[in-house]
Amino acid sequence: MKGTKKSEIRENEKIVKTVRHHPSILLPQLLVCTAVLILDFFLMYFLLLQGLWGMILFFSVAGLGIFYIARIIFLFKRNKFVFTDRRIIDFEQAGFFDRAIYEIPYSKIISIDVKMRGPFASIFKYGNIRLKLSERTVPLELFRIPDPMAFQALINKLRPVSIEEPAEVKPKKSALTEILAEIEPLAIEEKEEILRQLEQMLLEESASDG
Repeated sequence: MKGTKKSEIRENEKIVKTVRHHPSILLPQLLVCTAVLILDFFLMYFLLLQGLWGMILFFSVAGLGIFYIARIIFLFKRNKFVFTDRRIIDFEQAGFFDRAIYEIPYSKIISIDVKMRGPFASIFKYGNIRLKLSERTVPLELFRIPDPMAFQALINKLRPVSIEEPAEVKPKKSALTEILAEIEPLAIEEKEEILRQLEQMLLEESASDG
């Protein structure tokens, strides 16, 4: 239960697996911050020669670069998916003070698809897991999950077997079809009697209309 508060886990609920996004999701932001820091230190001597404003600029850029790297790592660790024996808990941290927690019961999962696009996804074994839920028209997608095939198998193992796919809705039978189905097993004499009564009803309706 490391990294997850006890209050977020229900009584008698067990954590099966905790997964975070693949580390490759950090690369673009880390590369930008690292490039800015390298440039800042490369220009350090020149900036320090400019006096007070040069020192302020150097230390400001260095401080911001370190701050953003710390923020990226913090958000990476705080954003995660916890698989319990009852549900998936999605922890989303958009900022230091902006946090949301969503839960997905296994009983609401209709189907699971895995997408691994590009050579890097195949080499480093990460991909997206798309969950089709009974209460949402748009599928829920878990982005850049390491070894997504293993988690697809895990979800299939944990979710109830009885809700593999929604039951096919059969077209409603018309009243005439239901009546004919009731008449079909009757004896020929009973069918003739019903026919005579129908003819009598038609004659009476014709006479009343005339």
